[in-house]
Amino acid sequence: MTDQAPPVPASDDGPPARDAGAGLRAGVTVIAALLVLVALWFGRELVAPLALALVLVVIVHPIRHPLERRGWPRWAATTVVIAVVYLILAVLAALLVFAGVEFTDLVVDVVDELHAAVASVAAWLTSMGFGEQLADATASALDPSALIDLAQGLGGG
Repeated sequence: MTDQAPPVPASDDGPPARDAGAGLRAGVTVIAALLVLVALWFGRELVAPLALALVLVVIVHPIRHPLERRGWPRWAATTVVIAVVYLILAVLAALLVFAGVEFTDLVVDVVDELHAAVASVAAWLTSMGFGEQLADATASALDPSALIDLAQGLGGG
């Protein structure tokens, strides 16, 4: 005699029952994520500089320990770290100014082509029957001087 149990017949009751709380957890998670995103959007003027500061500290802080191991006082090592952060910020600002100047030069270089493209779009809108007013409004919005003003406004922001 063997001590084997008789085989249990397989039950085909359909798919396993879902946890009733899984949908509630998913909904709460989505709502919480949306609340965090809304809070970040409203606090963007505070969060963006703090995030930049955090990234800079993470990048620059490892400089401090080798300086302290070489016998530098803590205040001197911290001062060097702060100076390096300001140097990085100055380089980023210079790169932003350089990019703005290059964009302005690029727009000035292709201003004739932009005028031709704007005239082409205005003519196309008129030929499609949208009216002269819409074509003029589109042409004024796509004017190269308006684009330069937009770029300067974005750079200032």
